[in-house]
Amino acid sequence: MIEAFFAFAQAEQRREAEELITEEKLNADAAKRYIATSIKREYARETGTELNSILPKMSPLNPQYLTKKRDVFQRISAFVEKFKGVGGKCRRVHDQWSRTTAYQLWFSARVAPACRTSAAKVQF
Repeated sequence: MIEAFFAFAQAEQRREAEELITEEKLNADAAKRYIATSIKREYARETGTELNSILPKMSPLNPQYLTKKRDVFQRISAFVEKFKGVGGKCRRVHDQWSRTTAYQLWFSARVAPACRTSAAKVQF
């Protein structure tokens, strides 16, 4: 059940990322790297050259440049906030849960029966 949810959420994440890149006319390769990095980090960073590299070719002197940069950053920040657990921390928590469950199953199959039999022999 959990695997099905993660598969659905990751497919939805890819679809919405492609939609955002197409609608904003972003540099596809750079935008995918920026979004993936932001999701791993769990926040989008406005400083540095990463955000500038994904924007469509436009002169920084163009009056629409800062507006476009702000709008793209806000959309990507909202996207990261929405999907940050799908490929990041929640997946690690799920993997930890799977290992814990596997250990519990192993313990109940191997160790617990031995404990029950030895406890059954002890009489008060």
